[in-house]
Amino acid sequence: MDDKDEFIVTVNDYSIKQTREETFSHVIVANGIFNTPNLPEYPGMNEFKGRILHSHDFRDARDFTGQRVLIIGAGYTGEDLVVQLLKFGAKSVILAYRTRPKGDTCIMPDGVEERPMVECFDYDKAHFKDGSSAEIDAVILTTGYRNYFQFLEDRFRIPEETHPYPEGLYKASLFYKAGNNRLFYIGVLE
Repeated sequence: MDDKDEFIVTVNDYSIKQTREETFSHVIVANGIFNTPNLPEYPGMNEFKGRILHSHDFRDARDFTGQRVLIIGAGYTGEDLVVQLLKFGAKSVILAYRTRPKGDTCIMPDGVEERPMVECFDYDKAHFKDGSSAEIDAVILTTGYRNYFQFLEDRFRIPEETHPYPEGLYKASLFYKAGNNRLFYIGVLE
Protein backbone atom coordinates (compact mmCIF):
# COMPACT_ATOMS: atom_id res chain seq x y z
CA MET A 1 0.00 0.00 0.00
CA ASP A 2 1.44 3.35 -0.97
CA ASP A 3 0.84 6.86 0.36
CA LYS A 4 -2.18 7.25 -1.96
CA ASP A 5 -4.01 4.38 -0.25
CA GLU A 6 -3.48 2.14 -3.26
CA PHE A 7 -2.08 -1.34 -3.43
CA ILE A 8 0.72 -1.96 -5.87
CA VAL A 9 0.50 -5.62 -6.86
CA THR A 10 3.36 -7.38 -8.61
CA VAL A 11 2.12 -9.96 -11.10
CA ASN A 12 4.42 -12.70 -12.40
CA ASP A 13 3.32 -14.18 -15.72
CA TYR A 14 5.39 -17.35 -15.84
CA SER A 15 4.16 -18.37 -19.29
CA ILE A 16 5.94 -15.41 -20.89
CA LYS A 17 8.49 -14.86 -18.09
CA GLN A 18 7.36 -11.33 -17.47
CA THR A 19 6.68 -9.29 -14.33
CA ARG A 20 4.47 -6.24 -14.19
CA GLU A 21 2.91 -4.03 -11.53
CA GLU A 22 -0.74 -3.10 -11.29
CA THR A 23 -2.47 -0.67 -8.94
CA PHE A 24 -5.70 -1.40 -7.04
CA SER A 25 -7.80 0.51 -4.54
CA HIS A 26 -8.86 -2.69 -2.73
CA VAL A 27 -7.48 -6.22 -2.47
CA ILE A 28 -9.37 -9.43 -1.75
CA VAL A 29 -7.32 -12.46 -0.70
CA ALA A 30 -9.32 -15.52 -1.72
CA ASN A 31 -6.83 -18.31 -2.35
CA GLY A 32 -8.32 -20.60 0.30
CA ILE A 33 -6.75 -22.06 3.40
CA PHE A 34 -6.59 -25.72 2.54
CA ASN A 35 -3.25 -25.54 0.77
CA THR A 36 -0.62 -25.53 3.55
CA PRO A 37 -0.95 -28.48 5.95
CA ASN A 38 -0.14 -27.96 9.61
CA LEU A 39 2.66 -30.48 10.18
CA PRO A 40 3.50 -30.91 13.86
CA GLU A 41 6.83 -32.51 14.70
CA TYR A 42 7.35 -35.21 17.27
CA PRO A 43 10.66 -36.57 18.52
CA GLY A 44 11.79 -39.57 16.48
CA MET A 45 9.65 -38.84 13.41
CA ASN A 46 12.72 -38.84 11.18
CA GLU A 47 13.75 -42.30 12.40
CA PHE A 48 10.32 -43.85 11.88
CA LYS A 49 10.55 -46.46 9.08
CA GLY A 50 6.93 -46.23 7.97
CA ARG A 51 5.00 -43.74 5.92
CA ILE A 52 3.96 -40.38 7.40
CA LEU A 53 1.54 -38.14 5.53
CA HIS A 54 -0.98 -35.38 6.12
CA SER A 55 -4.62 -36.01 5.25
CA HIS A 56 -4.11 -33.37 2.52
CA ASP A 57 -2.11 -36.04 0.64
CA PHE A 58 -4.41 -38.99 1.43
CA ARG A 59 -5.89 -40.41 -1.77
CA ASP A 60 -6.93 -44.06 -1.35
CA ALA A 61 -7.53 -46.16 1.76
CA ARG A 62 -6.52 -49.25 -0.22
CA ASP A 63 -2.91 -48.05 0.10
CA PHE A 64 -3.14 -49.05 3.77
CA THR A 65 -4.70 -52.53 3.41
CA GLY A 66 -3.20 -54.88 6.00
CA GLN A 67 -1.37 -52.08 7.78
CA ARG A 68 -1.44 -50.79 11.35
CA VAL A 69 -2.32 -47.11 10.98
CA LEU A 70 -2.06 -44.29 13.51
CA ILE A 71 -4.25 -41.24 12.92
CA ILE A 72 -3.27 -38.11 14.84
CA GLY A 73 -6.24 -35.77 15.30
CA ALA A 74 -9.82 -36.58 16.25
CA GLY A 75 -11.73 -34.01 14.21
CA TYR A 76 -14.11 -34.88 11.41
CA THR A 77 -11.31 -35.75 9.00
CA GLY A 78 -9.71 -38.16 11.47
CA GLU A 79 -13.00 -39.89 12.10
CA ASP A 80 -13.78 -40.11 8.38
CA LEU A 81 -10.40 -41.70 7.70
CA VAL A 82 -10.96 -44.26 10.46
CA VAL A 83 -14.03 -45.54 8.63
CA GLN A 84 -12.33 -45.52 5.21
CA LEU A 85 -9.28 -47.37 6.50
CA LEU A 86 -11.35 -50.08 8.16
CA LYS A 87 -13.65 -50.40 5.16
CA PHE A 88 -10.67 -51.08 2.89
CA GLY A 89 -8.88 -53.53 5.15
CA ALA A 90 -6.45 -51.77 7.46
CA LYS A 91 -5.24 -54.31 10.01
CA SER A 92 -5.84 -51.88 12.87
CA VAL A 93 -6.35 -48.16 13.45
CA ILE A 94 -5.30 -46.07 16.44
CA LEU A 95 -6.83 -42.63 16.84
CA ALA A 96 -4.65 -40.35 19.01
CA TYR A 97 -5.61 -36.86 20.11
CA ARG A 98 -5.02 -34.16 22.72
CA THR A 99 -8.67 -33.85 23.69
CA ARG A 100 -11.93 -35.05 22.27
CA PRO A 101 -14.10 -32.29 20.82
CA LYS A 102 -16.49 -31.07 23.54
CA GLY A 103 -19.77 -32.93 23.56
CA ASP A 104 -18.43 -35.66 21.25
CA THR A 105 -20.05 -38.96 22.15
CA CYS A 106 -19.06 -40.76 18.98
CA ILE A 107 -18.50 -44.48 19.47
CA MET A 108 -15.69 -45.80 17.32
CA PRO A 109 -16.24 -48.97 15.30
CA ASP A 110 -14.57 -52.26 16.21
CA GLY A 111 -10.93 -52.29 15.21
CA VAL A 112 -10.27 -48.73 16.38
CA GLU A 113 -8.32 -47.98 19.51
CA GLU A 114 -8.32 -44.51 21.04
CA ARG A 115 -5.16 -43.25 22.72
CA PRO A 116 -3.86 -40.00 24.17
CA MET A 117 -1.49 -37.85 22.09
CA VAL A 118 1.76 -39.20 20.74
CA GLU A 119 4.85 -38.37 22.75
CA CYS A 120 7.50 -39.73 20.36
CA PHE A 121 8.31 -42.27 17.67
CA ASP A 122 11.06 -44.79 17.18
CA TYR A 123 11.86 -47.19 14.36
CA ASP A 124 8.46 -48.92 14.20
CA LYS A 125 6.53 -47.69 17.24
CA ALA A 126 4.57 -44.76 18.50
CA HIS A 127 4.84 -43.94 22.20
CA PHE A 128 1.89 -42.22 23.83
CA LYS A 129 1.59 -39.79 26.75
CA ASP A 130 0.03 -42.45 28.98
CA GLY A 131 3.24 -44.53 28.75
CA SER A 132 1.81 -47.07 26.31
CA SER A 133 3.24 -47.82 22.86
CA ALA A 134 2.13 -49.57 19.69
CA GLU A 135 3.80 -50.95 16.59
CA ILE A 136 2.55 -49.11 13.53
CA ASP A 137 3.18 -49.08 9.80
CA ALA A 138 1.84 -45.64 8.84
CA VAL A 139 0.87 -42.29 10.36
CA ILE A 140 -1.78 -39.96 8.97
CA LEU A 141 -1.82 -36.45 10.39
CA THR A 142 -5.27 -34.83 10.47
CA THR A 143 -3.90 -31.73 12.12
CA GLY A 144 -5.50 -28.98 10.09
CA TYR A 145 -4.01 -26.25 7.96
CA ARG A 146 -2.01 -23.08 8.45
CA ASN A 147 -2.91 -19.66 7.15
CA TYR A 148 -0.06 -19.17 4.73
CA PHE A 149 0.01 -16.15 2.47
CA GLN A 150 3.62 -16.00 1.28
CA PHE A 151 2.69 -13.65 -1.56
CA LEU A 152 1.80 -10.82 0.86
CA GLU A 153 4.10 -8.50 2.76
CA ASP A 154 4.29 -9.47 6.43
CA ARG A 155 2.28 -6.44 7.53
CA PHE A 156 -0.71 -7.58 5.44
CA ARG A 157 -0.74 -11.19 6.65
CA ILE A 158 -3.10 -12.64 9.21
CA PRO A 159 -1.36 -14.92 11.74
CA GLU A 160 -0.32 -18.33 10.39
CA GLU A 161 -1.94 -20.27 13.22
CA THR A 162 -5.39 -21.48 12.29
CA HIS A 163 -7.83 -19.89 14.70
CA PRO A 164 -11.62 -19.39 14.53
CA TYR A 165 -11.12 -15.64 14.96
CA PRO A 166 -7.74 -14.56 13.53
CA GLU A 167 -6.34 -11.44 15.16
CA GLY A 168 -7.06 -8.30 13.19
CA LEU A 169 -9.87 -9.81 11.11
CA TYR A 170 -13.27 -8.13 11.53
CA LYS A 171 -16.37 -10.20 10.70
CA ALA A 172 -14.09 -12.90 9.24
CA SER A 173 -13.17 -10.73 6.27
CA LEU A 174 -11.94 -7.15 6.81
CA PHE A 175 -8.29 -6.96 7.89
CA TYR A 176 -8.25 -3.81 10.00
CA LYS A 177 -4.65 -4.09 11.23
CA ALA A 178 -3.22 -2.93 7.88
CA GLY A 179 -4.44 -1.84 4.48
CA ASN A 180 -6.55 1.12 5.64
CA ASN A 181 -9.77 -0.96 5.60
CA ARG A 182 -9.23 -1.93 1.97
CA LEU A 183 -7.84 -5.45 2.46
CA PHE A 184 -10.23 -8.39 2.72
CA TYR A 185 -9.78 -12.11 3.34
CA ILE A 186 -12.40 -14.55 2.13
CA GLY A 187 -12.80 -18.06 3.54
CA VAL A 188 -9.99 -18.17 6.09
CA LEU A 189 -11.96 -19.87 8.83
CA GLU A 190 -12.06 -23.64 9.21
